[in-house]
Amino acid sequence: SVYPRDGRDVGTLMKNADAGMYTAKKQGRNNFKFYTPNANSASAARLEMENKLRQALEQGEFEVWYQPKVSMKTQKIVGAEALVRWHSPELNLVPPSQFIPLAEDTGLIIPIGEWVLRTACQESKHWQSEGQLPLHVSVNLSARQFSKEDLLTSIEYIVDEFDMNPRNLELELTESLIMPNAEDSIETLQALKK
Repeated sequence: SVYPRDGRDVGTLMKNADAGMYTAKKQGRNNFKFYTPNANSASAARLEMENKLRQALEQGEFEVWYQPKVSMKTQKIVGAEALVRWHSPELNLVPPSQFIPLAEDTGLIIPIGEWVLRTACQESKHWQSEGQLPLHVSVNLSARQFSKEDLLTSIEYIVDEFDMNPRNLELELTESLIMPNAEDSIETLQALKK
């Protein structure tokens, strides 16, 4: 933000610089943008969505939907992928493309991801208690979750909580998540496998 065009006091200049920063962040790293008046509306919309996302977490507005995994050989369901969905009373069904990047940016992906993992493990155990065959349930891990120091402890706790066989849990990771720090990633992957 540039004085005096974008503000005549420190508070206004900082607020407008922040709005410009969010615009630049949306367009990738190593970038900058000058403040424009429509950046304020984008920044306000982002802040409003962030507040709704926090509220959704507090009020239990998330759901886990399961996408079946079918064996091509036997044509039978062998597993399911847990997919998080946000069903907002106000916004209806919010597409993941609208809330997952924001959850990543704000760090809310960590409690959301842990909730998805816990819910998927609980459901898997429930299916087994209902006489279903043990199904592999897969859960996506975000970059933020993967880089958490207590990731292993958290996963072990959840698996133990539901007395789930860890072999029935698959964690899905993307290459872009692992590559930035390959050596640490390999250690974490080996510990997860163990």
